[in-house]
Amino acid sequence: LSGGQKSRLAMVAVSVMRPHVLFMDEPTNNLDVSAVEALADAVEKFEGGVVLVSHDKYFVSRVARTVWIVGDGKVEPCSCGFDEYWAKMLCKVDPTSDLALEALEAYVRKKMMSAAYLSGGQVSRQAMAKEKADLRA
Repeated sequence: LSGGQKSRLAMVAVSVMRPHVLFMDEPTNNLDVSAVEALADAVEKFEGGVVLVSHDKYFVSRVARTVWIVGDGKVEPCSCGFDEYWAKMLCKVDPTSDLALEALEAYVRKKMMSAAYLSGGQVSRQAMAKEKADLRA
């Protein structure tokens, strides 16, 4: 079986066993895009707790509700979501890098679009600029 087939089989087994908690270590390794999407859908629908270790930023951004950061010999809760954390970290390292600017832009766009959707309105360029400035501070 391929890595993706093994993962799909494992998710079927999980749905039959109905555990209270899933422990997942790099679950998107060896998965193609459709398998990652299927796994993300399954994790989002899972009613129990999920402990996830991953370097897959897209997957973490999609499924994580609470983020804990492991580094420098410490494990600490992150007070914000993953997208905001990632944008802030990249801006700290090199605020002028293309990667930092792209992460910042993506986070602000996602946040503003979510706010616009919830309020039923438009998002102004001024509001987006203010949000970017706040994140860089």
